[in-house]
Amino acid sequence: MKRFLLLLLILMFTVPSGAHAVLFYFGPESDEGGYGTAEMDVIIAGSTLTAYLDNTSPTTLYDGTGVNSPGITSFGFDLDPSDLTLVSWELWAHDTSNNFVEIDPDGTEDWNLFVQTDPNQGIDGIKIEYIPNTDGGVQGALYNPAIEGGEGALPNFYTEAILTLNFNMVPILNTSDAFSPFVRMQNVGLDGEGSLKLEGDDNGGGGGGDPVPEPGTMLLLGFGLIGMAGVFRKKFVR
Repeated sequence: MKRFLLLLLILMFTVPSGAHAVLFYFGPESDEGGYGTAEMDVIIAGSTLTAYLDNTSPTTLYDGTGVNSPGITSFGFDLDPSDLTLVSWELWAHDTSNNFVEIDPDGTEDWNLFVQTDPNQGIDGIKIEYIPNTDGGVQGALYNPAIEGGEGALPNFYTEAILTLNFNMVPILNTSDAFSPFVRMQNVGLDGEGSLKLEGDDNGGGGGGDPVPEPGTMLLLGFGLIGMAGVFRKKFVR
């Protein structure tokens, strides 16, 4: 009995409380003869939200000819509660040399994070967006690393990208609103003339995401259950 209580205490203090993850799919949707698709894995552990973003768009037009190179120029999601305060954030992705680098740590690449609270301006919560230079064109987007040509103007970055957000309290991902989460793409289809705004889908058929236990939580819980089973087995073998 003492061993059982000890293992129960270990489980209580080693399994993270409230940690969960949701995998979202975006698309496929098309414009100007090209499809855009993406995936986003959102993990919340304590007051930290980590989003793993992958641009999975096909690299050719859907008729099999020409280059399709949609670039993610904006993405975001609605978060609760309303008094949530962002403490710090980082966005990392691969550069043209395949180095994993922090994007815009000093503001030189024009990537911006918005904490949006005005419902008249679109989605509440967090929006990461590239603000193009005044000379026009699509720049600084997050591309599929398999693309070999057709990107917009430099600087280009490639997924998998990782966004880390640290808050003053535990954030809650709100998927009840349309386009939460969302991904916006430019440079879609023939000659990069198309654009898309894709709504996140956690099951491939529409709808928001329900949180599921974070993998690490399940792993720790599994080890704990195995340990308890071993204790009981020894007890009955004796």
